[in-house]
Amino acid sequence: MYVGLVAVFMGPYTLCCFFTGHLIDHWGTRIILPLFLGTMPLATCLPGLADNFGAIGLCHLVLGTAEAGIVPAVMVTIVMGFPSVTLRGGHPLVELSFTPHAEAVPGAGG
Repeated sequence: MYVGLVAVFMGPYTLCCFFTGHLIDHWGTRIILPLFLGTMPLATCLPGLADNFGAIGLCHLVLGTAEAGIVPAVMVTIVMGFPSVTLRGGHPLVELSFTPHAEAVPGAGG
């Protein structure tokens, strides 16, 4: 039975991965991200109240559909929300790269 629940989750997840990018491009992350993030907790908690296998399967179907949109929406939010110089580690206030100097390492070149 558990294999069936996993299949009910993975089927919509796999199929919706093809369509969520279009939804994000069409409606934007300000609508899609809260929609999917709001749907996921409900679809996660509702199987605890379900009294049959079909209801649990329906919750997993909704969960797979919502989760397929989270990762692309988060990636679009990160890429569009931060300048490329920040993502490369060149932020003027915080230097994200670390280059050790020879004089800072004991025994390394004088």
